[in-house]
Amino acid sequence: TGPGYRALNGARRAMAREFFHTGAALDSALMLLSDCQDHGEYPKALYRGLSGAVDETFVRQYRNFDEASTFADSDAVPLKLPCLCDLAFVSTTASFDVAADSTFKGNVLFAIRPLQSLHNICDPYFYDDAALFCGAPVSWISQYPSEEEFLFPSNTFFCPVPKAERATLPQQLEGVLVLQLHALWPRTPPRTPHRTQHALLCLQLHRA
Repeated sequence: TGPGYRALNGARRAMAREFFHTGAALDSALMLLSDCQDHGEYPKALYRGLSGAVDETFVRQYRNFDEASTFADSDAVPLKLPCLCDLAFVSTTASFDVAADSTFKGNVLFAIRPLQSLHNICDPYFYDDAALFCGAPVSWISQYPSEEEFLFPSNTFFCPVPKAERATLPQQLEGVLVLQLHALWPRTPPRTPHRTQHALLCLQLHRA
């Protein structure tokens, strides 16, 4: 989890063949690491500071999202569940203070809360054993263990936490758009064209 992430993430976001097998191996390793952890001890939230603009359609859907939501502009979001996706590996921290520090703080903050099931809120394509919901703890192999890093595989989807389940942050951040999200990483790739297209066209957010 040192400087090498720049080359790996750059290749992933460019959909280049460079580091393809390395990236696939890392995806598998992160899945296994996540499966091996005691989810009862999983942090209540993971955080990621970002710099960039968030799609207005997603923000509008996020603000009104509950488990029974339906969306008139469904052509913009082919899945029943509105989501963001990053083609690269997604680094998060269990420490709110780390995410709010000037090193990582941006104009957007992801507060990622663990999801145990997709009951009632997701597209029927997914079922509980088909997806990974938790990041892998990698502080023990990180060059910066104090960051308390949890890492998600490439192509992770981030879906809104329903309004009724959103929690209060440890501290209010002025001028920062806070998005409380669940993470979802399909263990197998989508098999239908519109979902494959959606995975490629989803908004990509990363540090500036």
